[in-house]
Amino acid sequence: MNNYKLEGEPSGTRLIGLSEYFSVSPKYLMGIIDEPNDSSAINLFKSLTQEEKKEMCIICQKWLFLEYQIEL
Repeated sequence: MNNYKLEGEPSGTRLIGLSEYFSVSPKYLMGIIDEPNDSSAINLFKSLTQEEKKEMCIICQKWLFLEYQIEL
């Protein structure tokens, strides 16, 4: 911890270890995202336009149909 007090940066291995210890994402520890747990699929979906969201839903429906033979 002394290295961090002196404004040093943790190695990638240390960053992953800390994120696992605190049960948060490495991106949260780095200040890149505001939510402690990385919900990248949710964050990605939120960042899409309405048209892109519709397209993503259609893609998911097709995948579900093919994967599980679910009727649309």
